[in-house]
Amino acid sequence: MKKQLLKGLLIIAFLLTGSPSHGAPDLWKRAQEAYENDDNETGNRHLASLIEENPGDIELAARCLEEIYDHGDRHNVGSRWMRYVADRVAGLERTGAISANSTLFREILSRRMEISLTDRRMFETAESHDHLAKRYPHDLYWQIERARAYQALNLPETRDLFENLKKSSDTDHPDVWIRGCWTKIAETLSSDLRQLPQQILPPRIGSPLPDLEPDDTDGRWQQVAEQPLEKISGQADRLIGITLMDEGIVPWRDMSGLLNPALALDLHLRSLPSERLGPLRKTQESSFARQSLPSKIAPSKALALFRRYPWARSSHTLLLNAANEALFSGHALAALRSFDDLLGHSNDQDIIELARTGRWIALSTIGERETLQREIADVAPNTAMTWMGKATTAAQLGQKLLDRIPSKKAETPSPPLSQLKIKEVRIPPVSPWLGGGHPGGSAMDIRIINEQILVSSRNQLAVYPVSTPTTPTWSQSRPPSANDRNHRNILPGYFRPGVEKNTIYTRWGFGALPQGVAAFDIETGAALWLHDRFGLKKDDPNLTVMSDPVLSDGLLYVLLWQSHQGNRIQIACIEIASQTALWRTTIAEVGKASDLSSSLRNPARQSGHLVTA
Repeated sequence: MKKQLLKGLLIIAFLLTGSPSHGAPDLWKRAQEAYENDDNETGNRHLASLIEENPGDIELAARCLEEIYDHGDRHNVGSRWMRYVADRVAGLERTGAISANSTLFREILSRRMEISLTDRRMFETAESHDHLAKRYPHDLYWQIERARAYQALNLPETRDLFENLKKSSDTDHPDVWIRGCWTKIAETLSSDLRQLPQQILPPRIGSPLPDLEPDDTDGRWQQVAEQPLEKISGQADRLIGITLMDEGIVPWRDMSGLLNPALALDLHLRSLPSERLGPLRKTQESSFARQSLPSKIAPSKALALFRRYPWARSSHTLLLNAANEALFSGHALAALRSFDDLLGHSNDQDIIELARTGRWIALSTIGERETLQREIADVAPNTAMTWMGKATTAAQLGQKLLDRIPSKKAETPSPPLSQLKIKEVRIPPVSPWLGGGHPGGSAMDIRIINEQILVSSRNQLAVYPVSTPTTPTWSQSRPPSANDRNHRNILPGYFRPGVEKNTIYTRWGFGALPQGVAAFDIETGAALWLHDRFGLKKDDPNLTVMSDPVLSDGLLYVLLWQSHQGNRIQIACIEIASQTALWRTTIAEVGKASDLSSSLRNPARQSGHLVTA
């Protein structure tokens, strides 16, 4: 009698909420009948159909998902219905339709985190925990769960999270539930938190030398840190050269961060009063004069000379010319960095004025309206400046450059879910990842670009018209290789090409692992070019491209993996116009200080997503 009454109430509820399809009460009734006959599979299918037939009815979807979860194999993270419920509950929570503060949805979302870890979707797991901890900052459960997840993933913020939790820990709390939350991490909180992974901190304001512990066998670092430059300008000049010779790092004394030695020394020198740098400027100018230089100096050479002689006026002149050349060549970000270097090192008013003008032009070119407005406001309106060889004022030049920045277009409001039509995208029958069967869901990406759908994975690219996505306009596939299964230790990760105008830039290659970057025409699928040398010599072993290309300033940036003579991670820069590698440098190497946590000795490599440029 009680069950019949409950069924009747639920059917009435369906009639009162929104405008579900006419078959809603019938599907719910058929699902309950299937459950009563111990046919959970059929019951779940009926409720899944009910959700699909009523898009936009959030309350109905939530009730159906709770019912499916109640009759599913909730303790089996590999269960199809467990995954179905977890993904959709996570989606509803993202939209704000449901709260993760409730006991049931906490449980379901926690199961989803377990699924992500089981699938080895490390990035997704960390991002999901970050989202929940930030959306529910006062929910102790999600704060603790994020710390535990970070610890399991060995992420660098782990120590900070546990230290913050330790400040408010209360294992004797009178509330049983809260006390249980603290008990989960009691062992970690009582241990030495200094042993947990910690993030690399940015340089401190002012001179960082008092907080650093460089390798200083000959005492040069100590001399530069403690003695006036008029006494040791020669030693300071030589130390600048030494810091550029090796790919090294300088650790903080408390091991909470790392710093490039050249940057550490430069920050210290820049923290000194300008009048104290005179002896070093004179010494560096004298050293620079002894250089034998060609009449035409390439921008890369000008930058290298500036790094070696950052306080010599002659190197400033070369860098100013290189920055202007980069600006006119369309590399505004590279020019901006060079203008910043000049403003931070030069004491020549002519160079400072030209560098400030160049910086403003670069900011205008890249669309940094707010930054440019702040800098214009900090300068007296009548300050004399030069523009296109003519005298002008800061106010006049600033307004011209602001007018060149296009206004942002107003965002078009998204239609409600109930107005959207479901369309089927038929993916080519190609395994998205190495060798097929992996349980992860982040190996394929789908997005809309200019009224076209771009489907991308390690093994394929395909473009569909938005209006009829059943057949691709074109597709490019990598055929399977017998060597694929030898690389199953490479964890599935995002594969999201960069797109600019009508060109797709993606990792590519016909081996098991992508060893190059390729460009494809988004309209036709035609291969435009492939770069896979990265400045390697003829007999050097190939590299593996770990990340999607990042487009910035007419350049592509990618992370590379090299295991020849020791594991190392490198970053490379490719110029799109010439398809050539401008530079490649190591950022972490096994056995060296840059591998702070020794994670490169036996790495479980994750196919990454982006480099921030």
